Amino acid sequence: MSNTTQQIVNKAWNFAHVLRDDGLSYMPIRIGKAQQVLSSAIILGDHQLASWLDLAVKTDRVVGTPEALKELRERLDSVMQPLPEETPPPIWLA
Repeated sequence: MSNTTQQIVNKAWNFAHVLRDDGLSYMPIRIGKAQQVLSSAIILGDHQLASWLDLAVKTDRVVGTPEALKELRERLDSVMQPLPEETPPPIWLA
């Protein structure tokens, strides 16, 4: 590999590390994959995975047609437990 090619590769990797450190460690998810992940989370009862997907959808990390995104958001809303209006105090304060 030439010196110029190696420099370009090193710059690309350095940029990837900067993005990872800024919390951008994953690329956008295609809608079909997001639907598969949601189905798996529902079947397995994996609340953490469902929450991760919910966050990915709300931060526009899922790409697809507007209709498919709307349908995915509706599915997520139907399976995610809504947060209470007020957070109860910690047990040790109750």
